Amino acid sequence: MNSISIIIPVYNGSKFISRCLDSILNQTYKNTEVILINDGSTDNSLEIIKEYSNKYKNIKYIDQKNQGASIARNKGIEESKGKYLVFIDIDDYIESDYLEKLCSSIKNKDMVVSGYNRVVGSKTIFSKIPKNTYWSAFKYTATWGKIYNAEFIKKNNIKFLDDVKIGEDLFFNITVINKTNKIGILEYAGYNYYDNEESLTNTINKTAKKRNQQMLHLLNSIDEIFKETKIDKKYIYFFYLKTIVFYLLTQRGLLSNKEYYNEYKKYFNFLEEYKNKYKLKEKMIFMKGEEFKVNLICNLLIVFRKIKLDKLFLNLINNLKIGRVQ
Repeated sequence: MNSISIIIPVYNGSKFISRCLDSILNQTYKNTEVILINDGSTDNSLEIIKEYSNKYKNIKYIDQKNQGASIARNKGIEESKGKYLVFIDIDDYIESDYLEKLCSSIKNKDMVVSGYNRVVGSKTIFSKIPKNTYWSAFKYTATWGKIYNAEFIKKNNIKFLDDVKIGEDLFFNITVINKTNKIGILEYAGYNYYDNEESLTNTINKTAKKRNQQMLHLLNSIDEIFKETKIDKKYIYFFYLKTIVFYLLTQRGLLSNKEYYNEYKKYFNFLEEYKNKYKLKEKMIFMKGEEFKVNLICNLLIVFRKIKLDKLFLNLINNLKIGRVQ
């Protein structure tokens, strides 16, 4: 039985540690190494972690000053000894067969993508299960819900981008996709993504003006990865388009219409530069494996840009009280 290293960054996660670790300890797959990186927690997270580490031989921890989730995960990769790598966020938890299903599916692959359940309180709101298409690797960009070949990750020195607070997972997975075509899709959802209102992601989503330069830096960093690639440019173009649209949706209602349109122009200038660099035509793309509503919103923006009514379309989106695209 091959060993799996499970890497979990922890920052003020005392409310969730037991649920997360108990779900790992209750797995049908037992050959695991759990690495918890306490990233300068100010609550009693470290005490709880120590209790588990003292009780269970396969659980170890690293205590460091607060440096962010990216540096914590990179440290976990360095310290890992397992054949495979799995990432879990401390406020999430996994179904009992999760590791067994992931491990049995990876075999000679470098990464396997699976789905997840969105949990609010004690209820599962919805489940997302990837379709067996190439696009699914681009669609499911979080590092949780996946298993990686540790030798491949370490040999290629694949790391999380440590100078941004958003999109670290995005950068990591795009690097993987660009380095290998040995990617599997597992049509299964055993990862429970808990909707924690106090989480870093939700906090950042509410602080729009702190995000804009980081998002542009993230896109430029990803573009550096794609300078030498064999990936079809249509996938990259749609990936950028979707990422920008999702970013704009997170900013909806947080900015004035003028500020919102200025944000849009900034990021679509980036998209224009990419399109012109590779002489791509701006045309409608319906990506197989993507949800209909995502394809629709992305392509509607292309249409409204062509008829020069994009400002009207964006103002409408900015003022409508509609839910975010998931």
